[in-house]
Amino acid sequence: MAGPEVNEKKLKIREGDFRSYEVSAREVLSGTKNLLKAAGYEFLPNDPIGFVKPTFRARREYSGRSNEIVAIVRPGLNKALDGLVYLAAAREVLGDAVEYALVLPPINEWLLLEFLGGDGSRVRREITARSFMLWMYNPAEDAIMSFVGGSSDPVFRGSLLLPGFISMRMIEQRQAEGKSSAGERKP
Repeated sequence: MAGPEVNEKKLKIREGDFRSYEVSAREVLSGTKNLLKAAGYEFLPNDPIGFVKPTFRARREYSGRSNEIVAIVRPGLNKALDGLVYLAAAREVLGDAVEYALVLPPINEWLLLEFLGGDGSRVRREITARSFMLWMYNPAEDAIMSFVGGSSDPVFRGSLLLPGFISMRMIEQRQAEGKSSAGERKP
């Protein structure tokens, strides 16, 4: 089975002691919003929540239910704690009524493990205790992967092998399956 097609133009890889990806926060934001829009999310006004102005807020209605996400996008791990502080402040205002996501570009696995596991796994424990999600948007695969936490929205549970993974390819495949099964119905 072939892996996902990689758009080399979208992904710049910096080699060295730690391989890393050169993806701007703007690219991460744009790709994440496009993916969520394709999944059925509508973007809400970006009004401040208390002292915090999120990067975006989005809501999806499905099966008589609703899911809202408040997100902060940061350009890398060096600004990730700042993003988590913003999410914590927003959570103080909105509580458990919405989901909270810190969105980052692809991070080198070793650096991510060090970030989450350092200081006795304090950061990971705090993210988990607050029910936050740590997402990474990968432009090469046009996909979001949740590394910590998970959404209650079933659209993010589409992959049995990678729970918390959603890609444009998966969304398009579901939409095509929905159209073909709708087309097969008899009047």
